Amino acid sequence: MCRVRHMIGIWSLDNFSVILKLSKSWWQLVDLLCSVKLYWPMFVLATLAAIIASQAIISATFSIVKQSVALGCFPRVKIVHTSDQFQGQIYIPEINWLLMILCLVITAGFRDTRQIGNAYGILSHLCLFDHSDFIFATGKNVYVEHSVYTSKFCKHS
Repeated sequence: MCRVRHMIGIWSLDNFSVILKLSKSWWQLVDLLCSVKLYWPMFVLATLAAIIASQAIISATFSIVKQSVALGCFPRVKIVHTSDQFQGQIYIPEINWLLMILCLVITAGFRDTRQIGNAYGILSHLCLFDHSDFIFATGKNVYVEHSVYTSKFCKHS
């Protein structure tokens, strides 16, 4: 296991536990982290960040599906090029519908924003752990004769 992974995990859990002890409810937590004057600017900023993130997910999904179709790893789908001037701006109706259905299923399945937030937190930590494992494996395979570099960064168990 990587030392970095444990340090970040312990640090984030420790900070979260301190914040939870200071606040007794969700709204007290919001008041603690953000003053009344900053509430609406933070709300607008969070909404814009969510819009940008959703557009990034949609664009990345379209791009991955287009590349998979080109490599023959995905069934043929209708790919619409939305711009004559800019190459790479594509729209795939089937994938767009699939993403919408998956979002609705996930939202209906969790039924509570708290559960969605908990699932997001768990998955983001798991991604962090996986990335540190990939970094260790890459370092171990690339620097075979210099494994000291990799072992200083991670101590894999």
